[in-house]
Amino acid sequence: MAKRILILGSCVSRDILNYDKNKSLELVNYYARSSLASLISKPCVNQEILGAIDSKFQRRMVENDMKKSFWTEVKIKSFDVLLLDFIDERFHLVCNADGSFCTYSSEYKQAIQNLGIPTPKLLNQYGKKKFELWCKGFAKLITILKESNKLEKLYINKVFWVNNLKTISDEVLQNANEFLNKMYQKASEYIAANHLITYPQELLWSDPRHVWGGGAFHYNEKLYEYGLEKIVGIQE
Repeated sequence: MAKRILILGSCVSRDILNYDKNKSLELVNYYARSSLASLISKPCVNQEILGAIDSKFQRRMVENDMKKSFWTEVKIKSFDVLLLDFIDERFHLVCNADGSFCTYSSEYKQAIQNLGIPTPKLLNQYGKKKFELWCKGFAKLITILKESNKLEKLYINKVFWVNNLKTISDEVLQNANEFLNKMYQKASEYIAANHLITYPQELLWSDPRHVWGGGAFHYNEKLYEYGLEKIVGIQE
């Protein structure tokens, strides 16, 4: 029977399923373009912005972030593995007038540009306040999982940005990976070490032939196959 997997993260986790030739995994749902620091706030749905996003997938991702739909899903849905990765924590947060936050994803940014809306007030992607909100979001997730007896189902896809293709500056690489490392360290206070899926250093490189193009978090088929093997091998 296939393992049912719920993903909160990015293509680094979702793309693993593209290598699942034996259909060992069944995707319950995929939440992308959403920061845990955003999810901790109250809902903040903006229909005007959603209406300016043409892609159904992209619109659904932004809407889920606005509605904070993930919390309901993780409470009521049945799954064997909840896979998180923190790549989409690279985004700033939009500070709304009512005190709520949204993830300032590329889709959100493009939508407001299309509408001619000025750049909103933003919370820095790697700032102290953002990290504090992220910690609250992660703690909320842990509490929900404990209350629903699902904590043992949580796994973190522990990857870092890479720059073998020189697509970003050394400063951008360092800032991203330092923030990732802070989140991994905090997560390790809540979950066992074997619930962090780690990769050999030799697998951390970007393939220029990647379907989404070469980039700092677009890896290679060996890494995705390794991640798949780890997830399929999880003992319930």
